[in-house]
Amino acid sequence: MTFDQIVLLVVAGVAAVGATVFTARMRRTFSKRDAVLSVGCLVVGMFASVYSAYTIFPRATNAGDTSAAQLRRLSEVEKSLSDLAKYVEQQKIEVTAAQQTLSALRTENRRLEPVVQTNRKLVQSILVASQAEQRTSIWTERIISFVLGILASLLASVLFRLLEQRRA
Repeated sequence: MTFDQIVLLVVAGVAAVGATVFTARMRRTFSKRDAVLSVGCLVVGMFASVYSAYTIFPRATNAGDTSAAQLRRLSEVEKSLSDLAKYVEQQKIEVTAAQQTLSALRTENRRLEPVVQTNRKLVQSILVASQAEQRTSIWTERIISFVLGILASLLASVLFRLLEQRRA
């Protein structure tokens, strides 16, 4: 297996996991099903890459290949697979952490929901009382303004008559 084939194997696995994680984040949820799907896509991608590496790419065997070169390539493959396994483990840890966070948030939501409902009812009752008080004060202001307007008109007419009487 050449270095290019190893890179293809790693890229296919990372792409499969990345696509699954991206899809889950677009929905803003990450469930166990997404984790299983992510790992499943990774495994399928690895097998597809290995299969294509042996069937699509011709295997180059030179007469000059020695056991040392083959061992070196095998150790490179082993290192790449080891890195890939570490990546998969890291993804599992992240998925577990995300699930724990989601579970904690759901628990907090359930715990705070009654408080929010109680506060919502309290605010609504305060608003209703405030609206009733405003209606009463609006009518009181209108009545006072009407009476003051009438008194001002009477005062103006009295003053006008007094001025007319003085002129005459």
